[in-house]
Amino acid sequence: MIALSSFIPAFIPQLVNAQGRVYCEYVFWRHPDQPFNFYSNLIFLAVAIAIVIRRGDLPGAAAWAIALLLTATGAASAWWHAAMTEPALIADLAASGALALLLAFLVTRFVFFWPLWVCAPALPLLYLLCIDANVRLDGWITPGSVPILPAAALLALGGIWSALVKHSNAGLYMLMAACWMAGGFLVLGLDQPACEVIPVGTHFAWHFLAAATVLCLARAVVGANVEQADALKAEAAAEEAANAVYAPPPVNEDALSEEELEQFPHGMPSDRVDPRP
Repeated sequence: MIALSSFIPAFIPQLVNAQGRVYCEYVFWRHPDQPFNFYSNLIFLAVAIAIVIRRGDLPGAAAWAIALLLTATGAASAWWHAAMTEPALIADLAASGALALLLAFLVTRFVFFWPLWVCAPALPLLYLLCIDANVRLDGWITPGSVPILPAAALLALGGIWSALVKHSNAGLYMLMAACWMAGGFLVLGLDQPACEVIPVGTHFAWHFLAAATVLCLARAVVGANVEQADALKAEAAAEEAANAVYAPPPVNEDALSEEELEQFPHGMPSDRVDPRP
């Protein structure tokens, strides 16, 4: 936490004063001067539209909330890469942080079924601890980043537990999201070192990997929600079957001959009481 408190105040002015040269991509004769980093944010809008279209199995207004914050993240990131101003960077960090907290809440609430009174205080604290861990990874801190590597590790552990212990498909989506985040960690760190080989840098690829991460986490929440609904339906059906009273099928006495009626001297089967306890 001490590293975080000393890092954030100096972090924003340092990036703003760098005027875009903190990224590999920088075209001084045109605007936006980071075209790949700028236009690649459209992927966030595309994923937001896809989530809204397939929103049926998401709980409540979760799809609209994800889509709204995803669109805000893309817009703030595009603003930052176009303007490189302090308000733009603050908007980028705020939007991406809010989106990360929302996704963490949905995963812990609907995949791991944490109670609300646990999620409310635990998630902001967990987010700050991840940021602090990311700050301590000296040399890998990148502009506008979120605590990527620690969050990817937590997602991987949660995905393994969900897949192996709960046998849930949500765990597989969480593992996929962890892989996308780990890849994003690499492309963010390689942006400057690979600049001579890739003139546009690799930062723009982070936008695609981050959007893929959000999509996988949304699918994990959907999968867990559907599995929970199916389990409740199966439990209700089993309870209804257990409470059902045995009733033999009715017999049409008019369709029976006298010889057949003589086989039931004590009455038809439908008139008798079920002898089972």
